[in-house]
Amino acid sequence: MNISTDRPWSGVVPTGPMLRPADAAAYLGISLPSYYERATKGVVPTPMKIGGRASGVPRPWLDAVIGHAATTAGAR
Repeated sequence: MNISTDRPWSGVVPTGPMLRPADAAAYLGISLPSYYERATKGVVPTPMKIGGRASGVPRPWLDAVIGHAATTAGAR
């Protein structure tokens, strides 16, 4: 498995705004259950703990997913 290809957010520093899972799903235009399913498969980043009961995903990681999808869609 090529980490840089399969996980485009690896190497992206987790800075910037943190989006809660529901907001991350909306940012990507998918449902929350779809987000969790894709996170399990490694297609999108797994939310990280940001507090006692809160989880979030750095928006730059989601931007990397979107950028990767845009470049690979053009290659088809």
